Amino acid sequence: MNQYSSRREKIFKSMKANCAIMLFSGKAPMRSEDDAYEFSVNRNFYYLTGLDSEDMVLLMYNVDGVYHESLFILPY
Repeated sequence: MNQYSSRREKIFKSMKANCAIMLFSGKAPMRSEDDAYEFSVNRNFYYLTGLDSEDMVLLMYNVDGVYHESLFILPY
């Protein structure tokens, strides 16, 4: 088990039943019509996934004691 999955496991253990957590990686703000500022990933998202890319979503939820996690990534 790597450090990121153990961190997510720790979060799951502290979650109550029928709860969800949704984290977004973020998106670089636009500077002008055709230029964006440098991207900086959401620190909480990075802490739980280790991923440093825009437009990703981590969904973690607990349904009656059964833990689920999904990572949503836009197509390339």
